[in-house]
Amino acid sequence: MIDLLKFCSREGTRWNLRVPFSKGEYTYATDGHLAIRVARTDAPENLNAPDCERIFATAIERGDPPWIDLPPFQLHHNRCPDCDDGFITSDSAIVKAEKGDVRLASIYLNLLKDLPGIKIGVVGDESTRTDKPIRFKFDGGEGLLMPMRM
Repeated sequence: MIDLLKFCSREGTRWNLRVPFSKGEYTYATDGHLAIRVARTDAPENLNAPDCERIFATAIERGDPPWIDLPPFQLHHNRCPDCDDGFITSDSAIVKAEKGDVRLASIYLNLLKDLPGIKIGVVGDESTRTDKPIRFKFDGGEGLLMPMRM
């Protein structure tokens, strides 16, 4: 069983994304930058949640990408420069695509690494755009991850 809660928002301003929710055939978990969906569970509906069905449909309409393993990445924990009490997580990984590269935040790759059978897909020149999510799939579900600016 996949722990969907770890893919939910921890931000106080995104209260409507703090727990997984169901809609249609799927149960979703998202923090606004990353979203995954699995076959519907007993998670309740959330009328205030984003329209994940539409977002996934739009990404799938762009076509099936070549699926590759997660790129190598490093996760660095640095002291927060603002509060000096906490830590921030930084760094990113570059995925090479046929017509451009895409930068993915290591903090999200770290969340994905333990998903069974994880593969990511980068579609041609779409990969250089930061307004289109990168698809990924794993045994039991699929997801979307927003790239970072290069």
